[in-house]
Amino acid sequence: MPSLKFNVVDVASADSTMYAKVLNGCNLYKTRDMETNGFNDVYFEVPETYFVTILETVNENCYKVQYDRFIGYINPSMIQVSTFIPANKTLEGITCEIKTTSGTQIWSAPTTSADVLTTISAGTKGINYIASCYGGVPSGGECDLWYYVSYVPSENSTNVYEGYIYSENVSNISPIPANLETNPEQIISAENLENNSLLISSTVKTIIVAIVSIPIILFFVIILYKIVKIFRKNTNKNNFDKGVIETENFKYDERNKVDIGKFKKIQFTKINKNIKPVPHFPTYDIEDDLL
Repeated sequence: MPSLKFNVVDVASADSTMYAKVLNGCNLYKTRDMETNGFNDVYFEVPETYFVTILETVNENCYKVQYDRFIGYINPSMIQVSTFIPANKTLEGITCEIKTTSGTQIWSAPTTSADVLTTISAGTKGINYIASCYGGVPSGGECDLWYYVSYVPSENSTNVYEGYIYSENVSNISPIPANLETNPEQIISAENLENNSLLISSTVKTIIVAIVSIPIILFFVIILYKIVKIFRKNTNKNNFDKGVIETENFKYDERNKVDIGKFKKIQFTKINKNIKPVPHFPTYDIEDDLL
């Protein structure tokens, strides 16, 4: 069976913009030399189930993409190309606080060997969370999780600091929801990505056929059910009417029998009443008068 293909230009958008849903563990790198420069080359791990915009196919192992305002590079095995324009492309509205026990620093990379951009006081609230990533474990720390954040000091709102804070210094982070926008299962390669085409697997084709077929089947089942129901109703009504007619005919016959019997009895009575008795004449012994 030939493969079912959709042209992304027709399905996604008029300007050939391509979007891709991010899988778990998709790092956004600052340079195309991915995984060679360590922590310094990573922006963050793009939030799973959200979307990046594909800008360029660098090679079969590297795509240039944009997430929010960040432009970087990702491994194509960590995305699923979308057939639609997502309504919510990026994670937004997530905030966190700094623990009240001590302040913390914003670093230029997820390691304490990087540069410090600024210091955040203990108990500071309303820090904008962008994403998370893994980095070095600070002295006295127990995990390697860091948060990429945006921080605007209350005393100087013109300054905006973006960088990394260690997760163990953060509290009350907002729940991070998953993006539930539907993205069909796809098989994607560098070749069909460059051709702006999308190859859909047989599983998706089966699902599409089922979605289209089920309403049609249900429609015919409902129609057939209604026809059978009407037929049975008419049959039962006819049988009932026939029974009623037969019962009425039987009653009519019985009444006729009774009426005929009564009529015969009355006629017989009338006949008996109209029959006059034969007059009785005296009898005589006939004698020869001549004698």
